[in-house]
Amino acid sequence: MVAFTMTACKKDGDSDNSGTTDECSYKVTIDGVTTQPNQFGKDKIVFTTSADTEDPEDRGFALSIDQAKTNSTEKSVLMLMGRALLNSKLATGDYPAIAFSTTAFSNPQFAQWPYYVFSEEDNDTGALALTILENSDKRIRVKASGEVAKAEDGYTQVSIVPVEVEITIGRKHYTEVPVEGELFGGAYCDCQK
Repeated sequence: MVAFTMTACKKDGDSDNSGTTDECSYKVTIDGVTTQPNQFGKDKIVFTTSADTEDPEDRGFALSIDQAKTNSTEKSVLMLMGRALLNSKLATGDYPAIAFSTTAFSNPQFAQWPYYVFSEEDNDTGALALTILENSDKRIRVKASGEVAKAEDGYTQVSIVPVEVEITIGRKHYTEVPVEGELFGGAYCDCQK
């Protein structure tokens, strides 16, 4: 089940929305370099939740950032997945990270390499901690931090590098629907400068 809602992203220098519900922002730091919304063009954030009706333990959520580059036809896509049904009832705290992947976020032009990846099934891809920092009537804040594998051309792993991602979605832009006794939610953020 997927639900989408339009919203706006906050960039450094914009007015402070900390008391409102219209936030939609991110901060990505990979190998010591930080990137925030709309550095090269308009970015988007998509949030979805899912669950297997036959296996109640198979629940998850996905957060993705579509980062625009200076060439409007190019983008980098960051994907972060966690093992929890992230809806308005989920408690804050730590949950298992399932996967992480992205190309470079700090470059103004798209490049296929380096590629950063983590999988809970592969110990060679680092270790990632996933925390729901806030799940209030104002916003959802999710943070992932740890180490991921950095791969170069041909998926040859060259190193393990630090990563930290924080994503905020204002509750105003979140849609939630009940399905077979469970709440499923989602959001779509079209970032604005």
